[in-house]
Amino acid sequence: MATHSIGFNFNACIYNFTVGLQNSAIVLIGQKIGAYEVAQAKIYRNFFIIIGLAEAFALTILIYTLRIYIADFYTDIPDLIDSVAGLLQLLAFVQIFD
Repeated sequence: MATHSIGFNFNACIYNFTVGLQNSAIVLIGQKIGAYEVAQAKIYRNFFIIIGLAEAFALTILIYTLRIYIADFYTDIPDLIDSVAGLLQLLAFVQIFD
């Protein structure tokens, strides 16, 4: 149960980066479409796709690489650190599709 609580807590914190990027993309692209600047909106769309993919891969690498340190931040129980690190290993690859 503790492993899932820690994993959910950490995932909620990481998810905010993605939501912020999505919200900014919606606003900027929507403004360009509303101003009838569809070509500029497509440029913004492509930009945010690239930034989103870069963010996903960067988070995947960081979470996978630092999973032991992240688990150690939440607890000092060795068995729980191993369990959380295993969950974070899975969570790291979920970031690519999130």
